[in-house]
Amino acid sequence: DPAARARVDAMEREDFLRLCTLVRSYAAEAARTPAVDVDSFDQVVGLIRNARRVLVLTGAGISTSCGIPDFRSRDGVYS
Repeated sequence: DPAARARVDAMEREDFLRLCTLVRSYAAEAARTPAVDVDSFDQVVGLIRNARRVLVLTGAGISTSCGIPDFRSRDGVYS
């Protein structure tokens, strides 16, 4: 989201560090939460709707384990 990126870029260093600390604390809390077995997309939607907090971390390669093709590998979309 370009607007969100612009807000982060405009943050003062202290505010950015506070945000990082907040994100780390949420991530640490989420790491202590036991895993839930999920069998359908509707269950995922229900979990998100009923959650107090949701933290989603993604990055390069996260989708390939779910069967979504990547772009840069030998067999990727760009090859």
